Amino acid sequence: MPKLRQLIAAATVLAGVTLADTARANDITNVASAAEAITMTSGQITVSNPGAVHVPETATFLKEVQAEEAAAKKAAEEAAKAAAAAAEAARIAEENKVVMPLANATLTSDYGEVRNIILQDGRYYSDVHLGVDYVNGNPNADILAYKKGTVVSAGVAADGASHVILKHDGHYSIYWHLAHGSIKVAVGDTVKAGQVIGTIGTTGNSTGIHLHFGISIRNQGDTVNPHDYLPD
Repeated sequence: MPKLRQLIAAATVLAGVTLADTARANDITNVASAAEAITMTSGQITVSNPGAVHVPETATFLKEVQAEEAAAKKAAEEAAKAAAAAAEAARIAEENKVVMPLANATLTSDYGEVRNIILQDGRYYSDVHLGVDYVNGNPNADILAYKKGTVVSAGVAADGASHVILKHDGHYSIYWHLAHGSIKVAVGDTVKAGQVIGTIGTTGNSTGIHLHFGISIRNQGDTVNPHDYLPD
């Protein structure tokens, strides 16, 4: 190919135009014949068949090349913008994605309920419920991060409950009563919505296997109704 380019360039010079006037090989008709018609010996150019070389009108040809280059550049820029927009949309969707923390969940105790219950160890317990309780009939069900976040607490709380707390943009999500030894994340981890963080359990002040899920504005403070954050 370099030799062919040299031959084409030589033919172009002989035709009285510059190399820029013939920027594309496919605009020279019968390139093979043109190459055969030109020989170079000791720097001397010989054209045995001048009629084999055809150069288009210079001004028209340059306009066509420039128009094609401009169109290709515009198409590439538009494709890059579309790809960037799609990537940003996917990022935003991932940031805002929310899922239920327990699949196929049934609500057993709602936010704000005044409860008077007997714990599994026989103790009497009374409180205003600051979260929601879910079961799904599977004693080994996965507990899922309801939204993308950062783990700020993972382990056993003072009441004996295995738990995970995630920090999100402007709030925290709380997962309580997980099975001991089931926690799959550590403080500092970033988790995605739907990622498994542990297994349902009945640790701490519990009446049986279930998930206590809560939302707070501060870490375990200023609780709000979780239904306002969970998917419909």
